[in-house]
Amino acid sequence: MGVNYRGILLVFPFLTFGFSFKYHIYLQGRYDRGELKLSPTGFQQKGDLYLRRVGAIFKFDPTKVLRFVVKLESVNLFRNYKGGKEEYFPKKVLVKKLYLKWEISKYLSLKLGRDKKPFSREGLNSSLRLLLVDKTVLFSEVKKFFGDYYAPQGEVIFQPKRFLKIYLATFYGWSVRDKNPFGKNLTIKPKRYWLNNFVGRVEFSPRGWEEKKKGNTTFGKRVFVLGFSYAYIGSMEYKRKRALGWATEGDLFFRSPKTAIGRFTAFLEYDRVKYNLSLLGNRSLEGFQTQLGFRPKFKPFGKDIEFGLGFEDIQKHPGRGKYIYEGALNLYPSKNLKLTLGVENVNDLKVGKGALTETLQVQYTF
Repeated sequence: MGVNYRGILLVFPFLTFGFSFKYHIYLQGRYDRGELKLSPTGFQQKGDLYLRRVGAIFKFDPTKVLRFVVKLESVNLFRNYKGGKEEYFPKKVLVKKLYLKWEISKYLSLKLGRDKKPFSREGLNSSLRLLLVDKTVLFSEVKKFFGDYYAPQGEVIFQPKRFLKIYLATFYGWSVRDKNPFGKNLTIKPKRYWLNNFVGRVEFSPRGWEEKKKGNTTFGKRVFVLGFSYAYIGSMEYKRKRALGWATEGDLFFRSPKTAIGRFTAFLEYDRVKYNLSLLGNRSLEGFQTQLGFRPKFKPFGKDIEFGLGFEDIQKHPGRGKYIYEGALNLYPSKNLKLTLGVENVNDLKVGKGALTETLQVQYTF
């Protein structure tokens, strides 16, 4: 939803540039039921009702080439169980995004401020346009490599051709103190510098198959995107010795044209993260994930329905591996309302046990 103020220039001629202001507010309520809490003998069946995500996005265009973006969000409000532990999550409002974008030309843009790092299509997806209930566990593990996936950064976006898009960013304020994917025994200290880290991404699309907004659902025009991401971080220290880290990623997303039976999507992604530590054996994490979606042409009660399936294979060294199976049924009673019934089964290969969780999520945007 938004308001366009360019029309008031006739009344207030001193506003020589014209401007527009848009906002977007969203709310996700969720009920989880399943093996949410660990007990001495395994998982315990529990239920948890909470607000998964509440937020607002504001976009202000003072001119046709400048855009100022602010995103405020609070997650997991009133949630009692997470990661097999019982605890209460306090109310917090986070500034997720705060940046200025300058469209220098139709081929080149510059971003300055707090935003997502341009790594992984799954990470760049909007959480409001997911095929499954949440972003994948694989991405949640990979993004710990960055400390915080959102960070102050400078980013250049170059699109010399419609079928080719290039992102390149360097960031500041990196830390893994609370987000170490290899456990508390490995303590890496951050060094806060610019230019000794970078993240790059390249996307290719055939003519007429480009993607305007990233999303894994079956809604939108036909899309085919092949992407590659690379990240290097030199601003780390382990026991006063320099530590390096790098990550690579490849992905493929396809959304079919309209067919006689409905719309299809297919998504594949492979990630690998590695730390090079001078006083400790190297650590790595890699994984593969795939998603399939289908929206039949038939609409029960005149409303859209959508089916989703997902699989993930995650391996850590040293550490353990996981197999994850997911399914989702999405109902769209109206343009602004989405109901999701999701099922997730996580198999821990080291422990030899699995956990099953069912989720009902209600998403409303306006």
